[in-house]
Amino acid sequence: MLGYEGLQDKRVVIDFKRDSISIRRSRRDSPGEGYQALPITLFRNHLLAVDAWVGHVRARAIIDTGAPSTLGNWALLEALKRRPEDQADTEIVGVTLDVEHGVRVRMPLVRMNNVRVQGAVMSFGDVYIFQHLHLTGEPAIMLGMDVLGMLDQLIIDYKTRELYMLTSNR
Repeated sequence: MLGYEGLQDKRVVIDFKRDSISIRRSRRDSPGEGYQALPITLFRNHLLAVDAWVGHVRARAIIDTGAPSTLGNWALLEALKRRPEDQADTEIVGVTLDVEHGVRVRMPLVRMNNVRVQGAVMSFGDVYIFQHLHLTGEPAIMLGMDVLGMLDQLIIDYKTRELYMLTSNR
C-alpha cells in the first residue's frame, strides 16, 4: 500500500490495457490527446475526491485504487430512489476483513465530467469507512477498481492535483 505522504510530488500512471503501474516525479506535463482532466480535491487531507453524477444525483466520489469494488452510501441509494426489487442483499468485507451487510444494485450512468461509466453494479451500505469519514449524510461513492478498471488509463498527478482518465468507450 502506498500512502499519500510518499506521493505528494509524484504522478501515478495506471494503464489497464497494458496491466502496468508506474510512479514518477510529476513534471506538470500534459498526458496527451484524448484524456479527460478532472480537478481533484484532497478530502480529509489525503483522499482523492472528484465530483460525480450517479444518474441524476450529484455525489462526492472518492478514488480508491486499493478497493476491489465500488461502494456507495445509503444517502446515495436513497437519493436514487431504488426500489426493493432492484436490490439484492450482499456482504461487504472491509480491509480488516470485518463483514458488514448491504445491498447490490445495478447503477445508472456514472459521469465524471465527460467520462461515462455504464453497466456498473455496486454495493451500498453505511459501512464503517463512511462513518469514519463523516460521509453518511450526503451522497457519496468510493470508486474501486471494478469501475476504475473500465478505463484504458488513469493518471493521478498529486503535485498538480489533477486526475486524467482515458477511455475508448468500450
